[in-house]
Amino acid sequence: MTIAFQGEPGAYSEAVARSFDPDARTVGLPTFRRVFEAVASGEAERCVLPTENSVAGSIAPVLDGLLDFDGLRVVGERWVRIRHALLALKGTTLEDIREVRSHPQALAQCRVSLGNLLPQAELVEAFDTAGAARQVAQEKLTGVAAIASAHAADLYGLAVLAEHIESERANVTRFLMIAPGDAAAGAVEAMKTTLGLTPRVGVPNALFRSLTAFVGRRLRVWKVEPRPRVGAPAAYRYLVDVEGEAGADPLEAALADLPALNDVVRVLGSYPAAAIPG
Repeated sequence: MTIAFQGEPGAYSEAVARSFDPDARTVGLPTFRRVFEAVASGEAERCVLPTENSVAGSIAPVLDGLLDFDGLRVVGERWVRIRHALLALKGTTLEDIREVRSHPQALAQCRVSLGNLLPQAELVEAFDTAGAARQVAQEKLTGVAAIASAHAADLYGLAVLAEHIESERANVTRFLMIAPGDAAAGAVEAMKTTLGLTPRVGVPNALFRSLTAFVGRRLRVWKVEPRPRVGAPAAYRYLVDVEGEAGADPLEAALADLPALNDVVRVLGSYPAAAIPG
């Protein structure tokens, strides 16, 4: 199986992809949208993408991609404790560092620690954690550090100047595995379903009434995430995570209530609910 991810070899997403299938061929691509396109076109059979972090929040391009790409569905999730390391050329000390590069999410997750460790350093955004590490190594950038995994240090021959530099111990990221809509379902009974809802403009309390369809059937609603509705200022579409499996009651009965309240109702996938690290 080929699994696409955003970034370079050594990225956290690549490690998560291998947790789903240790024998998979992993392919790193430069942007989140390019990853979606790879699965939609058949270039890859699956992809793994991060959707939210417990410190830095939601990852908007991934959420928008889930709503934009018809024909793809969520088939699995992982909650992963992210441990960041500060990497640089061998022989570098903390006092030498004048610039730190990484993905914006990683910089946000380490901002407090970096302020204590490297108050003199400028923070520079890169497209990927492992990509920043590779750039430091290949271009032999002196005075520049990257935030990435300790595995990336081994992969690119860098020194680890500091470990566990995430500002919060409970630094957890949710990853989703995404597949074509006709992919075979797994053997494990699904416990969670992700929906895309576009409440109908002009219907009072359309979102609240949609959620009531689940709550009234004692189905847990884990998350409601608004995203802008292009071309409709002050109107939104939503990603909703709910308990249950599409096609089976009581969720199927709840879904039957939604078309009267929403312009668009999409089941983005049913999958086993993963455990959250403590």
